[in-house]
Amino acid sequence: DLLDLTRITGGKLRLELQPIDAHTALRQTFEILRADVREQQIEVTLDLAAPHHCIKADAVRAQQVFWNVLKNAVKFTPAGGAISIRTRNPPEKEGMLVVEISDTGVGIEPEMLEKVFDSFTQEEHDGAHRFGGIGLGLAITRRLVEVQKGCIRVESEGRNRGATFQIELPLEAPELCALNDPPPVAARAAFPAEPRRILLVEDHEQTRSTLVQLLERRGHSVAGVATTAGAREIAAAGGVDLVISDLGLPDGDGHLLMAYLRDAHGLPGIALSGYGTDEDMERSRQSGFSVHLTKPIDIHALDDAIAAAPVAARLR
Repeated sequence: DLLDLTRITGGKLRLELQPIDAHTALRQTFEILRADVREQQIEVTLDLAAPHHCIKADAVRAQQVFWNVLKNAVKFTPAGGAISIRTRNPPEKEGMLVVEISDTGVGIEPEMLEKVFDSFTQEEHDGAHRFGGIGLGLAITRRLVEVQKGCIRVESEGRNRGATFQIELPLEAPELCALNDPPPVAARAAFPAEPRRILLVEDHEQTRSTLVQLLERRGHSVAGVATTAGAREIAAAGGVDLVISDLGLPDGDGHLLMAYLRDAHGLPGIALSGYGTDEDMERSRQSGFSVHLTKPIDIHALDDAIAAAPVAARLR
């Protein structure tokens, strides 16, 4: 870190600016941290919604930026917390990709917000430094973003209120990127012609709230519950035609719930799970789920699963 900072400050850091797919870089960065996320039982939501995500950057250094910010979020988010990774192309930021990484962790005191990107700056939280090491990670991150003609800022409502880091990087012409991701949202038939009436079963409050907002923004009607008992009650009342359910629930098993909702109410389902082996997917299929998605939840993959989900056998 100190060597990197010295090179940047002295203008000796060599960059190879080229078109890269920021969405691919973000997914790769998360994969590196997946084991840490699972160990700490953190819920991660990927909302990579920016239709334009080809950026002009140094591939290694851009991933270093994403790594520093995401690793910081993972380190200082307690067990059971949540992290969201979001991209967008706001009209007021023409020509830029905005990446937001938010966490529900220890937060940052207001007086520290202007200092978090300074060298050798740390903030103490119950014996742990929010910025880790010798206080260089975020200083390097800011300088790496700036030398790639971008900017970075942070927002927090204070101690134990989480933090949101916003990174802006310049866009490149999409055709210059070797895109391996699905086409942009605007070019895809991601949503059904008629919005679905969804029963969402997810015991993690932050994840449930985020998914409800994202799905409602797409025109769906969503009833969110945290338990199998709540799901059975909503299904019995009628008015839903699709189930999206976590598998590990506090009062029961998501597979058994799905089998019941299929047999009793004719409902199709989409499984959400932190595990994605062939055996996991086969068990979900046998329980009645038409699709098994692994966490972190990629909202575009969920869009496609909803669009492809069969119609409920017994509409109310």
